[in-house]
Amino acid sequence: MQNEEYFHRYQELKNLIFQGLVDFLILQNMETYNKVVNDEKKALPSSSFIILKHFCDLVKKDYALVVCKLFDSDSNANTIESFKQFVFRNFDLRCTKRISPDSKRFINNDLRPLRNRSIAHNDIQKNGLIVDVSPLKSILLELIDMLNDMCYSDKDDRVEPIKQTEIDALSYRIKIGSLYLIEKTVIPIKEEAGDI
Repeated sequence: MQNEEYFHRYQELKNLIFQGLVDFLILQNMETYNKVVNDEKKALPSSSFIILKHFCDLVKKDYALVVCKLFDSDSNANTIESFKQFVFRNFDLRCTKRISPDSKRFINNDLRPLRNRSIAHNDIQKNGLIVDVSPLKSILLELIDMLNDMCYSDKDDRVEPIKQTEIDALSYRIKIGSLYLIEKTVIPIKEEAGDI
């Protein structure tokens, strides 16, 4: 059985979630490698540091944009909420999963202002637009749970839930790619005379 609109909307949301997952995994790996570089007394050349910092800033902004797209209030947008309504209206099925109040607060107080003032617009007043990436993982897991809760193969046999094996494989590929980037740019810090 196939339902084109259901399949199309589901796949679009799944692709956005995977895009956010890639962003999160890149940031997580960059944070990990930053600690390793510091612990092993290595440094990034300033030219590499500038590029990686800019890259991480872009990844944070992309993550913010992805999450904002998933929770957009535009009536024409394919969002988690509009998809929940579509599933209920067309199949009389309810999504039992919810976004936590903490995640909603983070999205509304941190990600939306970043999107509105720095990504979608070039506001003069951008103070306070630093995004803490620590809540990103829980938001992604909640989104994955919600989408998987609305994965009905009896409505369209092409839809598949997001599986942990897919996430693990993606995580591995990003870890290897990040390691390659970092290892090719770090240099040992020269010890000063008398340093142990």
